[in-house]
Amino acid sequence: MLIEVQRRVQKLPEKDEDTEWKYSRSVIYAEYFDWHTALPPPFNIFFIAAVFIRQLAERCHEIILNYKGNGGPYKDVSKQIVVEEVSYQRLLAKLLRRSLLSDEYACRTAQKVDGEKCLEMLGIGADDG
Repeated sequence: MLIEVQRRVQKLPEKDEDTEWKYSRSVIYAEYFDWHTALPPPFNIFFIAAVFIRQLAERCHEIILNYKGNGGPYKDVSKQIVVEEVSYQRLLAKLLRRSLLSDEYACRTAQKVDGEKCLEMLGIGADDG
């Protein structure tokens, strides 16, 4: 009798086993779909592919225009080099001016405290001034 009870208890889950397995499989599949998209799952794949192809075509079109517009794959950068050299010279001048002004400011504030140390730092003797 005990054996018969165990068999019945074991057969109860076996009745719903197929249904439960199908449900759990569908739940797993549903996790991979974004149900809040504008298109249902099989069609949103086509949209992603279309966007990818469009972006690829736009980049190829830009490359072709640059190639035809410059007569080749190499751009004429001589004007750009001149502009960069001028801007580099301006940058150096600004940095030098900033450095000199910061030294002058440091000296002026230091003069209030100790004027002789500032003059020695600039290399100006007390008798030169």
